[in-house]
Amino acid sequence: MCLNQQNNIMEDILIEIIRAIQNEKKQRGYAICHALKLEVYRVIDGEVTMALKNLHEQGRIKIGDTINDKYILLIEQDSAEKEAESK
Repeated sequence: MCLNQQNNIMEDILIEIIRAIQNEKKQRGYAICHALKLEVYRVIDGEVTMALKNLHEQGRIKIGDTINDKYILLIEQDSAEKEAESK
């Protein structure tokens, strides 16, 4: 997937998040229904955390601790290893 396609996907995701935040505020009767950057980031952070957890449980990534943060490492298998495991 090229970088431009990835940008378009991210933009579409952001539009949906902003729309959901605005709709929620309208339903609650707020006079101002814009989405704050912080609100958008909270949603994205939650989604990313869930996706990383799922990838870790599937054995597709490894997550561990560093001094300052967590590390994420792709667990890539070449096609020969995948083929051998499927037999």
